[in-house]
Amino acid sequence: ALSYLVDNGHRNIGLIAGSNIHHADRVAGYEMALRAFSIPYRPEYVIRLDRGFPEDGYQAMRALIQQAPEITAVFADTDIKAGGAINAVTDAGFTVPGDFSILGYDDYPGSAEFNPPLTTLRIPYYEIGQQAVKLLNERIRHGGMDVKGVVLDTVFIRRDSCGPAVLRKKRK
Repeated sequence: ALSYLVDNGHRNIGLIAGSNIHHADRVAGYEMALRAFSIPYRPEYVIRLDRGFPEDGYQAMRALIQQAPEITAVFADTDIKAGGAINAVTDAGFTVPGDFSILGYDDYPGSAEFNPPLTTLRIPYYEIGQQAVKLLNERIRHGGMDVKGVVLDTVFIRRDSCGPAVLRKKRK
């Protein structure tokens, strides 16, 4: 998903992410994508949160606007946080995607109704559940089998919250 931002000219990409273990893979993916595109990791571009409510995404985005005004795009590790980030951008007098591109993760059912509708990654939760049940049934039938890893693809959902990187005008 970060490749979409890079393809649109973004090089200063922030991250709003949870601080717990469940979000570690998303942070690792962000760092790996930066390395793949030879973009330096900048700790001031990353806000880690203990909670995941819209107001947390809002406060994190406000902090990014203040501490790293050169950022042109932000990846939020949940759509809920991304929704808060969109509101923070608007309240600061900027626009999405004109001044900041916002990319979410998980395709929360309401994310298509955000203003603007959120570009996101759809996680195949139903298929994850199916695979978990299948593996559990195999374990029950065959006893102590080795742990298996299953890789399921995400789906990139392109909506209206991402655009090309531009030089941002001063705050209104």
